[in-house]
Amino acid sequence: MGKLLFLLLAIALVFWVRKIIRSKDRRSTPSPSRDAERMVNCTQCGLYLPVSEAVEERGNYYCSEQHRRLASR
Repeated sequence: MGKLLFLLLAIALVFWVRKIIRSKDRRSTPSPSRDAERMVNCTQCGLYLPVSEAVEERGNYYCSEQHRRLASR
């Protein structure tokens, strides 16, 4: 009975140490940072969106092609 208890404690100790080591590895690895993208607002409706998703015409930004067409009327 004593050998079984010792074996179970040894296994629990191994898992506990592995858990600690893995949590330290996760904290020490820097997460990939994303560069912030400039935000613009739609001239037609005022919605803010990233400049890469905006439709531009003559220095004005729009959230969709439809809003660009509506503003050019």
